[in-house]
Amino acid sequence: MNVLLLTTRSESLIVPLASVFEDIQGSQYPGKARSRGQPRALINKTLRNASWPGERCGRTRLHVPFYSRSAALMLGGPDPLHRAYVMQRAASRFSLIGGHPVDQSLQRERAERLRDLHRGPALLILPNAWDAASARLFELAGFEAIGTTSSGIATSFGYPDGQRIPAETMLTAIERIAASITLPVSADMEAGYELSVEGVISSMRLALQAGAVGINFEDGTGNPSRPLASIAYQSEAIGGIRMMASQAGIPLVINARLDVFLREVGSPREQLAAAVERGNAYLEAGADCVFPIGLKDANTIAQLVREIHGPINILASEGVPSIDELEAMGVRRVSFGSSLIRSCLGQAWKEAQDIRRSRSYPHFAEALPRDLWGKLFR
Repeated sequence: MNVLLLTTRSESLIVPLASVFEDIQGSQYPGKARSRGQPRALINKTLRNASWPGERCGRTRLHVPFYSRSAALMLGGPDPLHRAYVMQRAASRFSLIGGHPVDQSLQRERAERLRDLHRGPALLILPNAWDAASARLFELAGFEAIGTTSSGIATSFGYPDGQRIPAETMLTAIERIAASITLPVSADMEAGYELSVEGVISSMRLALQAGAVGINFEDGTGNPSRPLASIAYQSEAIGGIRMMASQAGIPLVINARLDVFLREVGSPREQLAAAVERGNAYLEAGADCVFPIGLKDANTIAQLVREIHGPINILASEGVPSIDELEAMGVRRVSFGSSLIRSCLGQAWKEAQDIRRSRSYPHFAEALPRDLWGKLFR
């Protein structure tokens, strides 16, 4: 069957493709079916904003700008105009983004597992994957959950960090990572790739539908003149995300990132006060964990653990206390951001220099063993 999957920000639409193209182009196609009363204006807007990139692996994709009402449009089969039907996702126990099913009962179990891992007794060590292979490697290494790295994913697709990667590309990467492993996945969704609360909630809904059971949501704006979003805006967005996830029946783990230390907003004392105020406000709004990215000082970390009324996530980096020291302080989660992909690229850079300069390859013996390579995907 030739299938059209139309995913909007709020629901799936049952719209035979032939009738859509009749509305847009005024043409007649064999096998035409009616639209079952779905809103034509939305479909018209979707198709006006779409473009054809060509065939890929037997499937034709219609890429729709993320800021339009439709977030994803996929056509399957060699002749989609003749027999196209939309798969109704809302009434099913499966979600679909890009054609990969997500079992919602299993997703709920993974979300509950991720939430439990924040409650101890052990510190949650969360490596950050940038593709399916790195995610699978971390699973084989014995970790209990993984996060994604938005910076690493952006780099792997040829984009700079800071929400420069198209949201659809980021969601595709998250989906592939979640589909490749059996562990809970927390997706780094930056600031939500939108400028409104409604848009952010829609972005997070798509991450949930892609298989994520946790999300990172940051309050940095990228604007030097106004580096932090207001507490009111961020809290409203977090509350909306929580409501959306609850309606979907998934206890999504929301990791609220605080950018006050990273952006160095104010004096050290002002940064601490702002972090406490923001962290507790975000927890009250519905967040599960607070992530003061860029914080390295042990005394400040310990003070945040005392004054913020929920789990704390610390980014492991040079100058940060050890994992054992963080655990002793009461930190509940440690993540690695882009450190692991940068470590891999650092090794590749070193080997490239050896090959180019000395025409030798002494580090190949340190490569991933072939038996482990073979276990990544079977």
